Amino acid sequence: MEDCEETQWSAESGKSTETRSSKSSTTSKLTDVYTENSATNAWNCFYTNASSLIPKLDELKQRVTENGYHLVGITESWGKQDIKDSELHIEGYTMYRHDRTNDTATKGGGALMYVKDSLKSQMLPSLTNSGLQDSVWVHVSNQKCNLIVGVCYRITASTSENNEKLLQLLDQAVESAGNVHIMILGDFNYPTINYDNLTVNPGDKSAADFFDKTMDSFLYQNVTEYTRIRQGYKPSKLDYIFTDEENLVENIRC
Repeated sequence: MEDCEETQWSAESGKSTETRSSKSSTTSKLTDVYTENSATNAWNCFYTNASSLIPKLDELKQRVTENGYHLVGITESWGKQDIKDSELHIEGYTMYRHDRTNDTATKGGGALMYVKDSLKSQMLPSLTNSGLQDSVWVHVSNQKCNLIVGVCYRITASTSENNEKLLQLLDQAVESAGNVHIMILGDFNYPTINYDNLTVNPGDKSAADFFDKTMDSFLYQNVTEYTRIRQGYKPSKLDYIFTDEENLVENIRC
């Protein structure tokens, strides 16, 4: 899997204590990511753009088993109606999936989340079925923390209608969260946005609208290093981790 994000979220305080990001040009392997954290109540979270999960599922299962992730987010799962839940199952986890159904002629898309059975979890249909082409939303909790987690994928060739659905979804997620923290993981394919200096390249209205929406919604973008590095291409930052409060994610390293 080519794009990997790893997060540790403290279940005791409701704050993420460490996140690491690792990217690779390979499309067949997960990039090794190691996290060191002494927090006793941390939710270990992993995110990747799979570009077809089925052929890489054994590798994902091995990584999940070795690291004991509490949350696993997948974009571009390439799930289809003829792929059964049992084929994507990981022992000890509840799976939530949202396959692309409005474009069956082309491959790609899909969002998926695994939540460890030791946590309470429930899909949020109002967000998952909001109309955005590829996203899945789950409320995750235990005795010490409540968290709304969204996994989103926006294709490069996203239509204006789908872009608008994304903006509406962000509004809806923030409004419905109330006092519950939000973490949004995903591949948004907006290389013209620079969250480090808070700029958008001129001429990209869709990117400008998305940037303005995240700012207006007080969503903090936590990834600071390039997430897509491929030979022959300019490095870019396409994958984001948004939270509803600053400093919930710390020590991001690639």
